[in-house]
Amino acid sequence: MAEAVCCRSCGKELSAAYLQAYPGAVLCSRRRCHYRDLVRRDPEVAALLAQLPRRYRRARLRDFSGGGVYPLRAALAGEGSVFLCGTQGIGKTHLAAALVNSLLLELATDKGYDVLWRRSTDLLLELQETFGGGGTRPVLERFRRVGLLVLDDFGAEKLSEWSVAAIYTILAERGDQLRPTIVTSNLNLDQIDAFEPRIASRLAEYATLVLPGVDRRLEGGRRKNHGD
Repeated sequence: MAEAVCCRSCGKELSAAYLQAYPGAVLCSRRRCHYRDLVRRDPEVAALLAQLPRRYRRARLRDFSGGGVYPLRAALAGEGSVFLCGTQGIGKTHLAAALVNSLLLELATDKGYDVLWRRSTDLLLELQETFGGGGTRPVLERFRRVGLLVLDDFGAEKLSEWSVAAIYTILAERGDQLRPTIVTSNLNLDQIDAFEPRIASRLAEYATLVLPGVDRRLEGGRRKNHGD
């Protein structure tokens, strides 16, 4: 009797008819299994399909010294959220991408990867562009309901009463439904609290990491200019 062949992603046994139709198959027909397998075989392509910024598709948690980043991953995997803050250029976006990359196995679905990455300014522009045509609600629902939302560089935009309300609505809904969110900002909680206490209160519930250090982009430019 021939040895059973199982999907190397989910472990489901592949039927004889399936193997006859697809000789040498190692995955079942579920598209989720193919997306999960891609994470293992070619993580950079998986990151591309998850629409991560090109610069950060190779970002990994091992890029960061110390063990402080791993509790952040555990928080996200446990339906929690993460707030990364600190001055510009110190690696907040890089770390956010590394966290997303570390979770792509869990985020794989039959339609791709259940993640949305948006700069805060782009998210608000996307909402504003649909506002006049009455299409705001579907876009807003997308941000509310996606499996993992990354809101990058919050506070860099000029915040109006409307934009603050929109972001609060998204964060509040996601928090109430235990949908993981990553927010990065140059502002700390006290600074955010000064102009919008409701958003600061929501972010205070997140696993928070204040990244220390100097602007890595400027420091890298200085080394290049000095031949270091």
